[in-house]
Amino acid sequence: MSRSPSTLSRTKLPHPAKKGNGISNSGSRYLSPTTAAIRTALTMVLSLGGAGGSTASSPGFYTSLQARNPAELIAVDRGQIQSVGDRVDGTSSPVQRKSPIVLSHKKTTPVAIMKPEATSRLAAIPLEIGRTGPSVLRRERCGQGDVPSDVRWRDRLYSVFLFAAALAILSGCGSQGERERPSLEDAVGQMLVIGLPGERLNEETSAWLDEISPGGVILFDFDLPSGGAKPRNISSPGQLRALIADLQAKAPIPYFVAIDAEGGLVNRLKPEYGFVVDLPSHQTLGAGSPQATLAAAAGMAAQLSQLGINWNLAPVVDVNVYPESPAIGALGRSFSDDPDSVSAHAAAFAEAHAAAGVIATLKHFPGHGSAVGDTHLGVTDVTDSYVRDMELAPYRALIEDGHAGVVMTAHIVNRELDSQGRPATLSAPIVTGILRDELGFDGVVLSDDMQMGAIVEQYSIERAAVEAIKAGVDVILIANQLSDDPTDPIRVKRAILDAVTNGEISEDRIYESLARVLALKHGYGIYDPQAFGGNRVPWKC
Repeated sequence: MSRSPSTLSRTKLPHPAKKGNGISNSGSRYLSPTTAAIRTALTMVLSLGGAGGSTASSPGFYTSLQARNPAELIAVDRGQIQSVGDRVDGTSSPVQRKSPIVLSHKKTTPVAIMKPEATSRLAAIPLEIGRTGPSVLRRERCGQGDVPSDVRWRDRLYSVFLFAAALAILSGCGSQGERERPSLEDAVGQMLVIGLPGERLNEETSAWLDEISPGGVILFDFDLPSGGAKPRNISSPGQLRALIADLQAKAPIPYFVAIDAEGGLVNRLKPEYGFVVDLPSHQTLGAGSPQATLAAAAGMAAQLSQLGINWNLAPVVDVNVYPESPAIGALGRSFSDDPDSVSAHAAAFAEAHAAAGVIATLKHFPGHGSAVGDTHLGVTDVTDSYVRDMELAPYRALIEDGHAGVVMTAHIVNRELDSQGRPATLSAPIVTGILRDELGFDGVVLSDDMQMGAIVEQYSIERAAVEAIKAGVDVILIANQLSDDPTDPIRVKRAILDAVTNGEISEDRIYESLARVLALKHGYGIYDPQAFGGNRVPWKC
């Protein structure tokens, strides 16, 4: 396979010293004994060579890129920005992966994006975040046969160790005076993402958020409960930045700030509000090249990052099995009826967001593209229309290629996948059996909105949330758009805590999800326990 015109090399060098990131002038990080031990283990595992392999081929070290212009090198691995290299001036500047913890994620200077050469070849010229997407960005996927088995093994082990590290941090702290781990109430709160009313944060909403202590919020432009008579969350860029700043200022742990910015009809940041990026629909993007999708998505991702939005509930990876599907095909929300094309465009979309430090979300698992009904409105059964190999193919490819940090579940019923006919979000055979065990996904599983008709027609929201966690879901989404009852999130949190008390859900199951949530926040620079002090955070390890 040919190399890019850029000069590529691999060099094992210490990471440059950074100020303000917990790194001393000598390049060493101030760590608790627990964290230091975890990072040492991670570094050792990531730098292991296979039998007969050389250090030069280890995915533990990034390929360095000779930039044409001065730039900050941002290394991107497994869909997450991992570390930042020093400024380059026409000479190769190597970047070493020291840990899975982000050191920096927002740059206004041109950057060059790289991935480990062991699993992909990615060439890029510098681009300017916030102005345009990458003008040249080529990713040549290697066939699975081109990737040595020891590399695939280490790639998988990397995710396992990252998750294990988060669990270890939660299980005990390295210094006196620090709490051993968060309370169950804190942990369950981090598993909730909720919608809230208003364009400004008032005392009533602030007290409501304090009672729930959620892990994140989701923002909308149109207020469904009032039919648009009341303002929701978005009216202008300046107003939105102010709202997000107020939210983050009061959050004990910085919030996920989520939004639906798929493009086309599903876009909360509309031009009439003053937002400059108008992303086309997935259907329109799918008719072009993945490179064009990457460039378009980079513009949206940069806009989200500048506003303070750190989580986009996109891309949609539903295959367009039934073009008239009311929630997907009929709305132009699918890239294609070809699974390979869906995978390629979704990968480009996710890469653009990772480069901007914004979380992307693959949805709606295990596939909504064949549905003749709409799960927003009621029970939707795809048992007879679902095409298993076709609809799982994008998830399989994107997970294997490291583009899946978050997967959102669908509320569809498929009796071929779950003989009891439970909605996928509430189905252990689907969430744990297929997504976790068969496809090997070890990131965050997010539910679709639990107030949708497909759920509330059959379950109370409290029972549905408990069943979802038992099935393997990590984060419960309560958008508060299809219900005007502000007590829904409060009752859900209490129901989950009661389920732990009565033994229906184990404490370990809660802390397992919390570990994934904090690893995701940490990996995207949303939360760094070493950066907060005093009473700002309820725990610090």
